[in-house]
Amino acid sequence: MARVEAGPLDRAFRPTAGGDTSLLVEEMGSRAHFFLLRRLCGVAPCCAVARPVKRRQEDVAGVAVELNALIERTVEGLGYELVDVERAAAGLLRVTLDTASDRGIAIEDCERVSHQLTHLFAVEHVAYERLEVSSPGVDRPLKKARDFARFAGEEIRVQLFAPLNGRKRWQGRLLQLSGEAGAEQLTLLVSPEDEAESVRRVRPAAAKATKKTNRGKAQAEPLKIEFALADVDKARLVPMLDFRSKQ
Repeated sequence: MARVEAGPLDRAFRPTAGGDTSLLVEEMGSRAHFFLLRRLCGVAPCCAVARPVKRRQEDVAGVAVELNALIERTVEGLGYELVDVERAAAGLLRVTLDTASDRGIAIEDCERVSHQLTHLFAVEHVAYERLEVSSPGVDRPLKKARDFARFAGEEIRVQLFAPLNGRKRWQGRLLQLSGEAGAEQLTLLVSPEDEAESVRRVRPAAAKATKKTNRGKAQAEPLKIEFALADVDKARLVPMLDFRSKQ
Protein backbone atom coordinates (compact mmCIF):
# COMPACT_ATOMS: atom_id res chain seq x y z
CA MET A 1 0.00 0.00 0.00
CA ALA A 2 1.03 3.65 0.23
CA ARG A 3 2.19 5.82 3.09
CA VAL A 4 1.66 9.54 3.60
CA GLU A 5 3.79 11.68 5.91
CA ALA A 6 2.91 15.27 6.74
CA GLY A 7 4.90 17.93 8.53
CA PRO A 8 6.33 21.45 8.26
CA LEU A 9 8.75 21.90 5.40
CA ASP A 10 11.22 24.61 4.52
CA ARG A 11 12.15 23.33 1.08
CA ALA A 12 10.44 23.50 -2.29
CA PHE A 13 8.94 20.65 -4.24
CA ARG A 14 11.51 18.14 -5.48
CA PRO A 15 11.66 14.45 -6.39
CA THR A 16 13.00 12.15 -3.67
CA ALA A 17 15.54 9.38 -4.01
CA GLY A 18 14.36 6.08 -5.41
CA GLY A 19 11.71 7.59 -7.64
CA ASP A 20 9.33 8.70 -4.88
CA THR A 21 7.71 12.11 -5.24
CA SER A 22 7.18 14.77 -2.56
CA LEU A 23 4.31 17.20 -3.03
CA LEU A 24 3.65 20.50 -1.31
CA VAL A 25 -0.13 20.66 -1.16
CA GLU A 26 -1.38 22.86 1.66
CA GLU A 27 -0.43 26.03 3.54
CA MET A 28 -1.66 26.27 7.13
CA GLY A 29 -1.98 29.28 9.45
CA SER A 30 0.03 32.48 9.33
CA ARG A 31 3.27 30.60 8.78
CA ALA A 32 4.02 28.34 5.86
CA HIS A 33 3.34 24.76 6.86
CA PHE A 34 2.97 22.15 4.22
CA PHE A 35 2.02 18.53 3.84
CA LEU A 36 4.71 16.28 2.48
CA LEU A 37 3.17 13.34 0.66
CA ARG A 38 5.50 10.49 -0.04
CA ARG A 39 4.43 7.29 -1.73
CA LEU A 40 6.30 4.27 -0.47
CA CYS A 41 5.86 0.72 -1.73
CA GLY A 42 5.21 -2.00 0.82
CA VAL A 43 2.51 -3.74 2.88
CA ALA A 44 2.07 -0.96 5.43
CA PRO A 45 -1.42 0.61 5.39
CA CYS A 46 -2.06 4.04 3.96
CA CYS A 47 -0.89 6.46 6.61
CA ALA A 48 -0.74 10.21 7.25
CA VAL A 49 1.46 11.79 9.91
CA ALA A 50 1.12 15.44 10.88
CA ARG A 51 2.88 17.73 13.34
CA PRO A 52 0.89 20.53 14.99
CA VAL A 53 1.98 24.13 14.44
CA LYS A 54 2.32 24.63 18.19
CA ARG A 55 2.10 22.08 20.94
CA ARG A 56 -0.33 22.99 23.71
CA GLN A 57 0.33 21.49 27.12
CA GLU A 58 -2.73 20.21 28.94
CA ASP A 59 -3.82 17.40 31.22
CA VAL A 60 -5.38 14.73 28.99
CA ALA A 61 -6.23 12.32 31.83
CA GLY A 62 -9.93 11.45 31.80
CA VAL A 63 -10.73 12.99 28.41
CA ALA A 64 -10.28 9.85 26.29
CA VAL A 65 -14.02 9.33 25.83
CA GLU A 66 -14.64 12.96 24.89
CA LEU A 67 -11.67 12.99 22.50
CA ASN A 68 -12.82 9.77 20.85
CA ALA A 69 -16.33 11.21 20.39
CA LEU A 70 -14.90 14.43 18.95
CA ILE A 71 -12.78 12.53 16.43
CA GLU A 72 -15.63 10.18 15.55
CA ARG A 73 -18.01 13.05 14.76
CA THR A 74 -15.41 14.64 12.53
CA VAL A 75 -14.39 11.46 10.72
CA GLU A 76 -17.96 10.32 10.11
CA GLY A 77 -18.94 13.83 9.05
CA LEU A 78 -16.39 13.47 6.24
CA GLY A 79 -18.01 10.21 5.15
CA TYR A 80 -15.65 7.66 6.77
CA GLU A 81 -15.89 5.12 9.58
CA LEU A 82 -13.74 5.54 12.70
CA VAL A 83 -12.06 2.23 13.54
CA ASP A 84 -9.78 3.17 16.42
CA VAL A 85 -8.12 6.03 18.32
CA GLU A 86 -4.90 5.37 20.21
CA ARG A 87 -2.39 7.43 22.15
CA ALA A 88 1.10 5.99 21.72
CA ALA A 89 4.59 6.87 22.92
CA ALA A 90 6.27 10.22 22.23
CA GLY A 91 2.96 12.08 21.97
CA LEU A 92 1.71 10.13 18.95
CA LEU A 93 -2.06 10.22 18.39
CA ARG A 94 -3.04 7.43 16.00
CA VAL A 95 -6.41 7.51 14.19
CA THR A 96 -7.53 4.54 12.08
CA LEU A 97 -10.34 4.97 9.59
CA ASP A 98 -12.19 2.86 7.05
CA THR A 99 -14.97 3.09 4.50
CA ALA A 100 -17.81 0.76 3.65
CA SER A 101 -17.23 1.26 -0.08
CA ASP A 102 -15.26 -1.24 -2.14
CA ARG A 103 -12.60 1.31 -3.07
CA GLY A 104 -11.10 1.31 0.42
CA ILE A 105 -8.97 4.08 1.94
CA ALA A 106 -6.56 5.95 -0.34
CA ILE A 107 -3.73 8.36 0.36
CA GLU A 108 -5.99 11.30 -0.44
CA ASP A 109 -8.48 10.14 2.22
CA CYS A 110 -5.76 10.00 4.88
CA GLU A 111 -4.52 13.47 3.93
CA ARG A 112 -8.05 14.91 3.96
CA VAL A 113 -8.83 13.60 7.46
CA SER A 114 -5.39 14.56 8.78
CA HIS A 115 -5.84 18.13 7.52
CA GLN A 116 -9.28 18.42 9.14
CA LEU A 117 -8.21 16.96 12.48
CA THR A 118 -5.12 19.18 12.64
CA HIS A 119 -7.29 22.30 12.47
CA LEU A 120 -9.85 20.78 14.87
CA PHE A 121 -7.21 19.98 17.50
CA ALA A 122 -5.85 23.53 17.29
CA VAL A 123 -9.32 24.94 18.00
CA GLU A 124 -10.08 22.40 20.77
CA HIS A 125 -6.61 22.70 22.35
CA VAL A 126 -5.89 18.97 22.07
CA ALA A 127 -2.32 18.22 23.13
CA TYR A 128 -0.36 15.91 20.86
CA GLU A 129 3.09 15.73 19.31
CA ARG A 130 2.28 13.89 16.09
CA LEU A 131 -0.93 12.83 14.36
CA GLU A 132 -1.08 9.62 12.35
CA VAL A 133 -4.11 8.85 10.19
CA SER A 134 -4.14 5.43 8.57
CA SER A 135 -6.22 2.72 6.95
CA PRO A 136 -6.75 -0.39 9.10
CA GLY A 137 -4.62 -2.78 7.04
CA VAL A 138 -5.30 -6.45 6.30
CA ASP A 139 -5.60 -7.39 9.99
CA ARG A 140 -8.32 -4.80 10.62
CA PRO A 141 -9.39 -4.36 14.26
CA LEU A 142 -13.04 -5.13 15.02
CA LYS A 143 -14.38 -2.78 17.66
CA LYS A 144 -18.08 -2.11 17.25
CA ALA A 145 -21.15 -4.24 16.62
CA ARG A 146 -21.33 -2.92 13.07
CA ASP A 147 -17.81 -4.21 12.42
CA PHE A 148 -18.76 -7.77 13.39
CA ALA A 149 -21.98 -7.56 11.35
CA ARG A 150 -20.07 -6.30 8.31
CA PHE A 151 -17.41 -9.02 8.44
CA ALA A 152 -19.65 -12.00 9.18
CA GLY A 153 -18.24 -15.02 7.34
CA GLU A 154 -14.62 -13.86 7.72
CA GLU A 155 -11.84 -15.50 9.73
CA ILE A 156 -11.11 -13.57 12.94
CA ARG A 157 -8.96 -13.77 16.08
CA VAL A 158 -10.62 -12.92 19.38
CA GLN A 159 -9.23 -12.31 22.86
CA LEU A 160 -11.78 -12.42 25.68
CA PHE A 161 -11.64 -10.72 29.05
CA ALA A 162 -12.26 -14.04 30.83
CA PRO A 163 -11.48 -17.63 29.75
CA LEU A 164 -14.07 -19.62 27.79
CA ASN A 165 -13.55 -23.40 27.95
CA GLY A 166 -10.20 -22.68 29.57
CA ARG A 167 -8.95 -20.21 26.94
CA LYS A 168 -9.12 -16.48 26.32
CA ARG A 169 -7.83 -16.54 22.72
CA TRP A 170 -9.84 -18.05 19.90
CA GLN A 171 -9.60 -18.10 16.13
CA GLY A 172 -12.36 -19.11 13.73
CA ARG A 173 -14.94 -18.08 11.20
CA LEU A 174 -17.39 -15.45 12.41
CA LEU A 175 -20.84 -16.87 11.68
CA GLN A 176 -23.08 -14.09 12.90
CA LEU A 177 -23.83 -11.23 15.24
CA SER A 178 -27.21 -11.64 16.92
CA GLY A 179 -29.22 -10.12 19.75
CA GLU A 180 -30.49 -6.67 20.59
CA ALA A 181 -28.34 -3.57 20.87
CA GLY A 182 -26.33 -3.71 24.07
CA ALA A 183 -26.77 -7.47 24.42
CA GLU A 184 -25.21 -8.76 21.19
CA GLN A 185 -23.94 -12.33 20.90
CA LEU A 186 -21.20 -13.60 18.59
CA THR A 187 -21.09 -17.08 17.08
CA LEU A 188 -17.71 -18.46 16.03
CA LEU A 189 -17.05 -21.68 14.11
CA VAL A 190 -13.69 -23.08 15.17
CA SER A 191 -12.21 -25.77 12.91
CA PRO A 192 -9.59 -28.24 14.23
CA GLU A 193 -6.94 -26.27 12.30
CA ASP A 194 -8.12 -22.99 13.84
CA GLU A 195 -8.12 -24.50 17.31
CA ALA A 196 -4.60 -25.82 16.84
CA GLU A 197 -3.48 -22.38 15.64
CA SER A 198 -5.07 -20.71 18.67
CA VAL A 199 -3.31 -23.12 21.03
CA ARG A 200 -0.01 -22.72 19.17
CA ARG A 201 -0.11 -18.93 19.56
CA VAL A 202 -0.58 -19.26 23.33
CA ARG A 203 1.22 -22.51 24.23
CA PRO A 204 3.54 -23.82 21.48
CA ALA A 205 4.60 -26.89 23.48
CA ALA A 206 0.99 -27.88 24.14
CA ALA A 207 0.18 -27.51 20.45
CA LYS A 208 2.94 -29.97 19.50
CA ALA A 209 1.71 -32.48 22.07
CA THR A 210 -1.86 -32.15 20.77
CA LYS A 211 -0.70 -32.70 17.20
CA LYS A 212 1.07 -35.93 18.15
CA THR A 213 -1.94 -37.16 20.14
CA ASN A 214 -4.37 -36.53 17.28
CA ARG A 215 -2.15 -38.06 14.61
CA GLY A 216 -3.91 -40.98 12.97
CA LYS A 217 -7.32 -40.22 14.52
CA ALA A 218 -10.46 -39.39 12.57
CA GLN A 219 -10.94 -35.76 11.59
CA ALA A 220 -12.56 -33.85 14.47
CA GLU A 221 -15.76 -31.88 13.94
CA PRO A 222 -15.70 -28.07 13.96
CA LEU A 223 -16.56 -26.47 17.28
CA LYS A 224 -19.24 -23.78 17.46
CA ILE A 225 -18.87 -21.34 20.36
CA GLU A 226 -20.96 -18.36 21.46
CA PHE A 227 -20.07 -15.43 23.68
CA ALA A 228 -21.25 -11.88 24.34
CA LEU A 229 -19.82 -8.97 22.41
CA ALA A 230 -19.25 -7.29 25.78
CA ASP A 231 -16.87 -10.16 26.69
CA VAL A 232 -14.51 -9.32 23.81
CA ASP A 233 -11.30 -7.56 24.79
CA LYS A 234 -9.69 -7.49 21.32
CA ALA A 235 -10.62 -8.81 17.89
CA ARG A 236 -9.01 -8.64 14.47
CA LEU A 237 -9.46 -10.05 11.00
CA VAL A 238 -7.07 -12.85 10.07
CA PRO A 239 -5.14 -11.80 6.94
CA MET A 240 -5.83 -14.07 3.98
CA LEU A 241 -2.94 -13.46 1.60
CA ASP A 242 -2.48 -15.28 -1.70
CA PHE A 243 1.08 -14.92 -2.99
CA ARG A 244 0.55 -17.18 -5.98
CA SER A 245 1.17 -15.35 -9.23
CA LYS A 246 -1.80 -14.93 -11.54
CA GLN A 247 -1.69 -17.00 -14.68
